[in-house]
Amino acid sequence: MLLHNLFNRKLSKRVSLRLVAAMLFFVVSLHAIDQYAVGQMTIVQPGSEHNGEAQMQQHDDTVDAVTDADSAQILAVTEPPLNAEKLESGEVLMRFTTISNELQRVRAWVLIAAPRQTVWDILLDCDQARNYVPDMRECVIRHSGKTAAGNDFDITYHRIKPFFFMASVENVFQAEYLPPDSIRFHRVAGDLVHFTGLWQFTELSVNSMLLHYEAELDLRAAVDVGGERPLIRNDVRSMLKRLKLLSEQAFELADVD
Repeated sequence: MLLHNLFNRKLSKRVSLRLVAAMLFFVVSLHAIDQYAVGQMTIVQPGSEHNGEAQMQQHDDTVDAVTDADSAQILAVTEPPLNAEKLESGEVLMRFTTISNELQRVRAWVLIAAPRQTVWDILLDCDQARNYVPDMRECVIRHSGKTAAGNDFDITYHRIKPFFFMASVENVFQAEYLPPDSIRFHRVAGDLVHFTGLWQFTELSVNSMLLHYEAELDLRAAVDVGGERPLIRNDVRSMLKRLKLLSEQAFELADVD
């Protein structure tokens, strides 16, 4: 009888633990769905800027350094053209393309009221990565050198962990620097099967620029390891918003000094 009672207690404990685990999974799933919904609100389908069908979230922050001349230049740098009014209001414009069942391409643009060099310096500072990349836990530059073409490059390690009870997603990539216009990167090792893209810098005036981020990602390994799509977890929109804020704050401080 005593053994029977002990067995029932252990069984109840196991059932309780499983219920707690199921509840945690449910909460995390709701969080992921909510983040995905927010991300979807910022997507601009090609051509939808002109007919008003794309409903994008409005933001209070503005870019004071942008002029009417800048707007004309913004419209000329992409095809189809971007919505200059939304960029000037501080929004991050995003476009997603499904290349295959696993491979997706994300493109995003944000207007920054800071010189191109200010943004460049932040992107090259590994210590700053945790300030703008969501869920970033570790950034380490493992190697630096020059390509055959004579361009500087870094091989960098990133570790991302959204929740304490989830496995980390690790990514090792090479970033090749092509100043002052672009940084190109591609996967070297890690959990992502495919990861390649660029940062593109378009100077609009002395103190304003258009930043373009583009990446192609194979989501299979990241889903297995982290349980969430990196486009949800890493939230490209949040990354660019934080980078915009960091850059503009750094420029303001430098201007005061």
